[in-house]
Amino acid sequence: MAAPESLKVVYSDIAHQQIFAAMIYIARQGYPDTALRFADALYEFGQSLRYFPEKYAICKRKPFAAKQLRCAPLEHYVFLYRVESRRIIVHAVIHSSRIK
Repeated sequence: MAAPESLKVVYSDIAHQQIFAAMIYIARQGYPDTALRFADALYEFGQSLRYFPEKYAICKRKPFAAKQLRCAPLEHYVFLYRVESRRIIVHAVIHSSRIK
Protein backbone atom coordinates (compact mmCIF):
# COMPACT_ATOMS: atom_id res chain seq x y z
CA MET A 1 0.00 0.00 0.00
CA ALA A 2 1.25 3.46 -0.89
CA ALA A 3 2.03 6.02 1.79
CA PRO A 4 -0.99 8.23 2.67
CA GLU A 5 0.55 11.35 1.21
CA SER A 6 0.90 9.61 -2.15
CA LEU A 7 -2.68 8.31 -2.27
CA LYS A 8 -5.09 10.37 -4.31
CA VAL A 9 -8.81 10.44 -3.60
CA VAL A 10 -10.95 10.65 -6.71
CA TYR A 11 -14.73 10.84 -6.94
CA SER A 12 -16.91 9.27 -9.60
CA ASP A 13 -19.36 11.55 -11.36
CA ILE A 14 -22.14 9.79 -9.46
CA ALA A 15 -20.49 10.54 -6.09
CA HIS A 16 -20.17 14.23 -7.02
CA GLN A 17 -23.83 14.29 -8.09
CA GLN A 18 -24.95 12.64 -4.86
CA ILE A 19 -23.06 15.15 -2.71
CA PHE A 20 -24.50 17.99 -4.79
CA ALA A 21 -28.04 16.55 -4.42
CA ALA A 22 -27.66 16.39 -0.63
CA MET A 23 -26.45 19.98 -0.61
CA ILE A 24 -29.38 21.16 -2.75
CA TYR A 25 -31.86 19.28 -0.57
CA ILE A 26 -30.58 20.94 2.60
CA ALA A 27 -30.49 24.37 0.92
CA ARG A 28 -34.10 23.98 -0.22
CA GLN A 29 -35.10 23.28 3.37
CA GLY A 30 -34.00 26.84 4.10
CA TYR A 31 -30.44 26.22 5.26
CA PRO A 32 -28.07 27.31 2.47
CA ASP A 33 -25.10 27.90 4.79
CA THR A 34 -25.59 24.53 6.44
CA ALA A 35 -25.83 22.93 2.99
CA LEU A 36 -22.42 24.30 1.99
CA ARG A 37 -20.82 23.26 5.28
CA PHE A 38 -22.28 19.79 4.97
CA ALA A 39 -20.99 19.34 1.41
CA ASP A 40 -17.55 20.50 2.62
CA ALA A 41 -17.73 17.98 5.49
CA LEU A 42 -18.56 15.17 3.05
CA TYR A 43 -15.58 16.03 0.85
CA GLU A 44 -13.30 16.39 3.88
CA PHE A 45 -14.34 12.96 5.10
CA GLY A 46 -13.65 11.51 1.66
CA GLN A 47 -10.19 13.05 1.68
CA SER A 48 -9.54 11.65 5.16
CA LEU A 49 -9.89 8.11 3.80
CA ARG A 50 -6.38 8.41 2.39
CA TYR A 51 -4.83 8.31 5.88
CA PHE A 52 -6.16 4.87 6.77
CA PRO A 53 -7.83 3.58 3.59
CA GLU A 54 -8.42 0.06 4.88
CA LYS A 55 -10.00 1.20 8.15
CA TYR A 56 -13.48 0.35 6.88
CA ALA A 57 -14.45 -3.19 5.94
CA ILE A 58 -15.65 -4.47 2.61
CA CYS A 59 -19.40 -3.84 2.49
CA LYS A 60 -21.63 -6.71 3.56
CA ARG A 61 -24.24 -6.10 0.85
CA LYS A 62 -23.55 -8.59 -1.94
CA PRO A 63 -23.63 -6.14 -4.87
CA PHE A 64 -21.06 -3.92 -3.13
CA ALA A 65 -18.93 -6.77 -1.83
CA ALA A 66 -18.71 -8.28 -5.30
CA LYS A 67 -17.04 -5.05 -6.45
CA GLN A 68 -14.72 -4.99 -3.39
CA LEU A 69 -16.28 -1.71 -2.21
CA ARG A 70 -15.71 -0.57 1.35
CA CYS A 71 -18.47 1.13 3.35
CA ALA A 72 -17.52 4.14 5.45
CA PRO A 73 -20.35 5.75 7.44
CA LEU A 74 -20.57 9.47 8.10
CA GLU A 75 -23.67 10.65 9.93
CA HIS A 76 -26.59 9.39 7.80
CA TYR A 77 -24.45 8.77 4.71
CA VAL A 78 -22.29 5.89 3.55
CA PHE A 79 -19.25 6.31 1.34
CA LEU A 80 -18.73 3.40 -1.05
CA TYR A 81 -15.11 3.32 -2.13
CA ARG A 82 -12.38 1.04 -3.40
CA VAL A 83 -8.68 1.17 -2.61
CA GLU A 84 -6.37 0.80 -5.57
CA SER A 85 -2.59 0.91 -5.66
CA ARG A 86 -2.14 4.70 -5.66
CA ARG A 87 -5.66 6.01 -5.31
CA ILE A 88 -8.97 5.71 -3.55
CA ILE A 89 -12.03 5.86 -5.74
CA VAL A 90 -15.23 7.08 -4.09
CA HIS A 91 -17.91 5.43 -6.18
CA ALA A 92 -20.97 6.69 -4.32
CA VAL A 93 -22.14 8.69 -1.32
CA ILE A 94 -25.54 7.31 -0.38
CA HIS A 95 -28.00 8.24 2.35
CA SER A 96 -28.17 5.23 4.65
CA SER A 97 -31.96 4.99 4.25
CA ARG A 98 -31.43 4.19 0.54
CA ILE A 99 -29.20 1.17 1.10
CA LYS A 100 -31.42 -1.89 1.03
